[in-house]
Amino acid sequence: METNDFEWDDDKAAKVLAARGVSFWDASRIFDDPLYIQIPDRDDPEARTKAVGRVDDRLLTMIFTDGLEGRIRIITAWPSTTEETDDFNAQA
Repeated sequence: METNDFEWDDDKAAKVLAARGVSFWDASRIFDDPLYIQIPDRDDPEARTKAVGRVDDRLLTMIFTDGLEGRIRIITAWPSTTEETDDFNAQA
């Protein structure tokens, strides 16, 4: 899937939706939360970043990296854990 700002693997997105109940489309909306936070995920060649933010009534976490042509490539997403929620609340 590609939109103007985001891209992802459709098979991976379907698996994440089935397993975790989070669509990549919803995860992309994390950036609409003015209080969302970003945390470097790990030091690897892909330079992945974790984003945590509120989408409707849920706090979601996603991992993303730079995609093609300036888009954001969503790797995975899930409902935020207690630790991620605490991090979000501490910085928001």
